[in-house]
Parts: sequence; structure tokens; C-alpha cells
Amino acid sequence: MQNLAPTTKFLLAARVRFLAAADRILDEHWLERPAPDAWSAAEIVAHVGMIEESIVERCKKASVSDSRRLPALKRIRLPLVLATWRGKKVRSPMPLKSERIGNREQAYATLQEIRQHSFEFFDSLGDRDLSVHHFPHPIFGGLNLYEWYRFIGYHELRHRKQLCELVEIFHP
Repeated sequence: MQNLAPTTKFLLAARVRFLAAADRILDEHWLERPAPDAWSAAEIVAHVGMIEESIVERCKKASVSDSRRLPALKRIRLPLVLATWRGKKVRSPMPLKSERIGNREQAYATLQEIRQHSFEFFDSLGDRDLSVHHFPHPIFGGLNLYEWYRFIGYHELRHRKQLCELVEIFHP
């Protein structure tokens, strides 16, 4: 059983860094795509929120499923910090919802609401052992709920780098 406090602290720090990068995008560039196959800042923020919601929904389902430990060989995986690496582009398995793409204030409010729900869910699990509940990640394999909770922050930091790339394009 793990203490969730360090992961909660990590998520708070990741959010601060993510929003600091998003704040560097001027309003006139917020909805602008730098290239036809690239996302705008508004789309990046929407994606981050949608993925966090999806992860927490899957964690909710996994938390009520039969608990079992993954076999040892399936627990060997790459470090989750590699999720922040932008050297390889990865297509999101989840299409963006157009209603999520809009002004900065609403996007930030939605992110805050999603994060609050995430914290409430993980707090509601109390002292349960979350290592026995898991579901697969398309790259990292079977992650338990502790790992999924931490992955939310790494995913956000990956997209922080993407926002920093937009800053370089729009504001060299």
C-alpha cells in the first residue's frame, strides 16, 4: 500500500508548470494551429483534461473489479517518466471534443474541475491497496492505479513541452 500524498503533490506541481507554459501563449494565438497537423494551445489543454477524465473513469471501473496482482513479467516496464519524452509523436487514441475547445478561462476552469474530481476519487479510496487493480496502457502495459494516478502528471508534463514548442513558434 502506498501513500498518495507524494503523487498528489506531484500532480499539483505538474499543473502549475503546465499552466505556466499555457499562460505564455498570447490570446491571439490561443486557438491557432501552427501547422495543419498540429494542435493549438486550446486543443492541447482540452486533450489533457479529456485524458485525465478518461483515466479516472477507467480507474473507477478497475477499483471495483476483482483485485489481482499482475504476474512479475508483466510488471516490468519502462519508467513512466518517459511519457514526457517528445522525441516520438504519439497519436491520441481519443478524438478531441469540439465543445471542449474554447477560450482560456473556460479551459482552465474545466481543467480545475476535472482535477478536483480526480482528487476526490482517489481520496475516496482511503487505505485500499490500489496495486491490485490495473488496466493496460497502450505503450507502458498494465499499470496499477497508483501508477495511473502518477501517469496523469507525466502526461501533463509531456504536453507542457508541447505548449513550450508553441511558444517558440509564435513568440520566438
